[in-house]
Parts: sequence; C-alpha cells; structure tokens
Amino acid sequence: MKVFCQVIEVDNVRRLEKDGKCCKYQRFIAKDYKDGRSTYAFTVWEQENIDFFKLYVGQNLKVKFISQTYRSENGNIMQSWPKVLSINKLKTTWKPPYSSQDLYIIIRDDKKSMKIGRSNNPKRRLKALQTSNNISLTLFKIYKGCGELEYDIHQELKEKGLHHRGEWFKYCKETFDIVDKYCEQDGKLG
Repeated sequence: MKVFCQVIEVDNVRRLEKDGKCCKYQRFIAKDYKDGRSTYAFTVWEQENIDFFKLYVGQNLKVKFISQTYRSENGNIMQSWPKVLSINKLKTTWKPPYSSQDLYIIIRDDKKSMKIGRSNNPKRRLKALQTSNNISLTLFKIYKGCGELEYDIHQELKEKGLHHRGEWFKYCKETFDIVDKYCEQDGKLG
C-alpha cells in the first residue's frame, strides 16, 4: 500500500536493544492527503536503510508500507503496525489533490447549526444537501482555495465543544471567528 501524506508529528530518534544489538528507530505520524482525515503512525528502523533522521513536521512524503491483519487470542481481528518499505520525499511545493477546493459554510435557516466543508463546486454541494434536508439551507460564504484547511478547522471546533455531528457545528460567532482565523492566516480570507 502507498500513501501520500504530510508529517504532523516526529519523535526523536531512539535506541532499543533488539536481539542483542542496539538499534535506532524513529516514529512519526502523518496525515493522508487523499482524504485529509486519515492519520498513520509509522515506526522506521535504522536497518531498513531509510534516511529517517531528516524527517520534519510539514514534510510531504510518499510512504510505501504493508500492514497485516491477524486474529487475536479472543478472536478479534487486529491490524499490525505498518511496516515501512520505502519513503520518498516529495517537493515541498507538492499540493494535495483537494488544495484547489473551496471551503464553504452552509447555514440552516433556523440558525441552529452550520456545515463547514470543502468542494470544487459549493453551489452544487448545497443543492445535493438540500434534497435530503427538510430545513432550508443557505450558502453563506465561500473561501476560495482553502479546502485543505477543513480538517484543522474541524479539529479546533471539536476541541472547543462546538461540534454537533459530522461536518455540522454550532451556529455562533465563535465558530465564524475560528474559520476566519484559519483562512486569514492562509491569506485567502474572502
């Protein structure tokens, strides 16, 4: 399996006594660019001939790995830690596939909640949502090219207790301020 990801956390290089030898290893966590949500925890060992000493937060990588499933003693299906086969460092200008998507805010007309999402076509997304919603919805704001910020915005809103369900959040000034803060930092407020 291979994944295009960005490093979001890196541990210091550590040493471990393994089979009578001292081995170096490093752990890192990376966020999948494909969906912007999935995260992977990798452990890379020195003998795997991977230049892991130069990993840093924000680095874009293509990681090939294998992960096996097995049955535990109590019969549950478990997944092993992924074994890294190779790591290719990508150009720092490489953008995830959703980087050209827009971030949007759709509000319910009863002002109880709002949806924060990303789409290539927010107006079409509004129409699709409206067909399955008995409350009228309004496309409130579009932030051009800010689609990659969706995950980080969702995480902060959840931490602040503003999350309702899925991509729906509490309709309040604090929610709007957090979205504006992220898009302003990215230089794409608008």
